[in-house]
Amino acid sequence: MPPRTYLMTAPLGETNPFGQTIQSDDLVRGLHNINPAIRAWEENSGGLWYPGKGRISCLWLGDPGGKGQKLAAFPLGPIPEFTQIAPDSDEIMLMGWRQIFEDVIASGAVTQAAVERQFKVDLTIDQKDLACDQCRRFGTVRKADIDGLCRAHWSAREIAKRMRTAS
Repeated sequence: MPPRTYLMTAPLGETNPFGQTIQSDDLVRGLHNINPAIRAWEENSGGLWYPGKGRISCLWLGDPGGKGQKLAAFPLGPIPEFTQIAPDSDEIMLMGWRQIFEDVIASGAVTQAAVERQFKVDLTIDQKDLACDQCRRFGTVRKADIDGLCRAHWSAREIAKRMRTAS
């Protein structure tokens, strides 16, 4: 059971940073089997950034690009298990299927149990999370660096400590 990591990235010590892959056709077909209202848009979505402007598509609940609800973007071809993040920033390079499933489940279009049955995966997580606790309270997610906090919140805490001891 992989831990819940920052943006569903590979757990520390994982030898394969991509994990198991799922073909995009299988992902769409499987989600459509669970809920026939889920469809994929076959055209490239020009408004989305993607390294090298590779081919991507989006999952929709209902009419793709019309009155339907956009569920998640995904790359065409093999989709890695874990989300890939640029080494020196928090920029997402490639969304992993764990994060895609989480987004689709959060929308209410499918249930976790149905996804696990269809794809024969375990989406249970052990609640270890490498996101900043303070950022999460404000509705954002940034990677925690020190003591469970991002650099900005850690610095603010340290300044507050120094101010208290100086007075």
